[in-house]
Amino acid sequence: MFVKVVVEGLANPGGLWNQSLMYSITVKSILDAVQPIKGFVYESVSYSTAEPDTIEAAVVPREGSQARCSRCGRACPTYDHTERPRVWLMPPLFKFAMTLIYTMRRVSCPVCGVVVEKVPWATGKHCLCDGFRLFLAHWARKLSWEEVALSFRVSWTDSTFASSSIRRSMRSAETRLGHWPRPDWHRASRDSAGRCSKTGRTGRPANAGA
Repeated sequence: MFVKVVVEGLANPGGLWNQSLMYSITVKSILDAVQPIKGFVYESVSYSTAEPDTIEAAVVPREGSQARCSRCGRACPTYDHTERPRVWLMPPLFKFAMTLIYTMRRVSCPVCGVVVEKVPWATGKHCLCDGFRLFLAHWARKLSWEEVALSFRVSWTDSTFASSSIRRSMRSAETRLGHWPRPDWHRASRDSAGRCSKTGRTGRPANAGA
């Protein structure tokens, strides 16, 4: 009888069992599962009002966590925040571009002075998350860098596809991602679109591939 009730619930769109399945899985819960960020939490995940077919994941520091100096890596008190939030590209979700949005803190480091904080999801000034760069490197083993850039609509210049530095940064990112579960992005659709902007919330760079 229990099995019969479960089957009827799954077959009925208005059934309580089916509704519990619908509301137990969200994009936020998926991000928490595949790319957890130590010291930070996903505050909200919503459709972008600035770009079509784009999902924005807003990140905030976890309560009680301290920012880390981007130079020496030590935990430091917060000095202030940057004026505008930064945007990073994550691997796409089906046809949707995924962006991570965060307002950077500046820290008062006793050794390095007032500098911007270090974030665990990206290296340096790259506008692509390390997980996405590893994802692109995976496809670059099967396709040329040019084909990868065109397929995912990312900028050749901003992603430093043409230089050997990306291989070094990939090894560095792989080492860093080894300290927490590596995102399983390799099953994402290769022809999904992504967008990136260093100055605005979202948008495609002027020199991005077609």
